[in-house]
Amino acid sequence: MLATGDGALGFWGALREVFLPTREQRCWFHKIANVLGALPKSAHPGAKKALAEIWNAEDRAHALDAVTAFKAAYGAKFPVGERYDFEAASSAKVSAIQSAT
Repeated sequence: MLATGDGALGFWGALREVFLPTREQRCWFHKIANVLGALPKSAHPGAKKALAEIWNAEDRAHALDAVTAFKAAYGAKFPVGERYDFEAASSAKVSAIQSAT
């Protein structure tokens, strides 16, 4: 089972108590909002496009390539990539898709 949430700690705590084997995934909408909030507005259009490459990746390999590209484009100038685990998020998404099929 996979649960997706906005990062509210109460939700995750309750989930761990009641549905122990459930895997957790942070909501992409909220993750992206947090990333964009750490970037200047001038970087938003390109960053949104780069982030879309991650969450729309067809498989884990493409997602990881997109993560690498995002970090190369924005990581040195804005250390956003260090705060968010895109690899884990993209892997959880791909795993959920594979489980559903």
